[in-house]
Amino acid sequence: MQTLLAGPTKLALLGTSLLFLAGVIIFGIALLRAGILPHPAIVLYMVGFVPYGFGPLLPDTVLRLGQITAAVSVIWLGYALMMAIRQNVTMKLSQAVGV
Repeated sequence: MQTLLAGPTKLALLGTSLLFLAGVIIFGIALLRAGILPHPAIVLYMVGFVPYGFGPLLPDTVLRLGQITAAVSVIWLGYALMMAIRQNVTMKLSQAVGV
């Protein structure tokens, strides 16, 4: 593994890690600015995915904690989005029926 990381592969891994981190941060900021989903879940998403970007540099325990945090945040965000859609559909149905 060390031999692999000594060559150009190290630069490729570093580049993809930085690109991934930039994507997580930009997407998280966009979600926060939209104000549709719970802010604590978005912050948890951003914090949980940071270890992925530094995966090869971090101890396995830190990486696993990041994975658990990221998984919980995605579940929370998915649930919040599902509930928002359900409320929107219910509101549209009640408006259509005239209730």
